[in-house]
Amino acid sequence: MEVIRYLEYTQDLHATPPHADTFSIDLVMFVSKLVESQDQEQRVTCLSKTKKTEEQSIALVGLEEENTKLKSSVQQMVGFVYKIKDSYDAAEKIHLQIEE
Repeated sequence: MEVIRYLEYTQDLHATPPHADTFSIDLVMFVSKLVESQDQEQRVTCLSKTKKTEEQSIALVGLEEENTKLKSSVQQMVGFVYKIKDSYDAAEKIHLQIEE
């Protein structure tokens, strides 16, 4: 009944009350199904956006974890390079002492 009033108000349509005409009943059912379908479509769209956001968040967490592991590996490599440099410097110092 509200749909009929809405159509009368917005579209300047004047229909008979739903109980008086099967066409009106069909119209109300059709409009109700249409509104329900649009609501479902909107919910699916929102869920899709939410799911995409969740997937992006999961991917971001994965990237952050990978980034942390890479930073750790780089720090270990830098430490190893410093150890090599220290060993080289010590060997060079010993070599210079031997030459003197």
